Amino acid sequence: MPTQSVLIRDSSFLTRVLQQYLSLLKKYPIITKSVTSGILSALGNLLSQALEYRKSNKENSPKKKINVLGPVHFAIFGLFITGPVSHYFYHLLEVLLPNTVPYCLIKRLLLERLIFAPAFLLLFYVVMNALE
Repeated sequence: MPTQSVLIRDSSFLTRVLQQYLSLLKKYPIITKSVTSGILSALGNLLSQALEYRKSNKENSPKKKINVLGPVHFAIFGLFITGPVSHYFYHLLEVLLPNTVPYCLIKRLLLERLIFAPAFLLLFYVVMNALE
């Protein structure tokens, strides 16, 4: 389902960043999605650890250290696996089930949730276990 990017003529910083991101997404979709996934995965893990650290400080329980390798592992997974695999899977869904197919959204959702998600979760655990 191709989307059209519309350039907005606004001088605000966030708008320019969004325009640049959309431009990169159009020119280099896999690299852009991979880098985005790697960064967001690492930040998500870091945020999770920070919240756990904060929670352990409030409860006077043994303090947990921030694991620096955690965000690195998540960044590697996001960069090399989540970005490319997701890109190709959703592209394949669009080819196999175009918008002209009746109930295409329900069929895509079922394929993603029942086939792709469990397999991807298994892949996540295997890769994270190998990275540790």
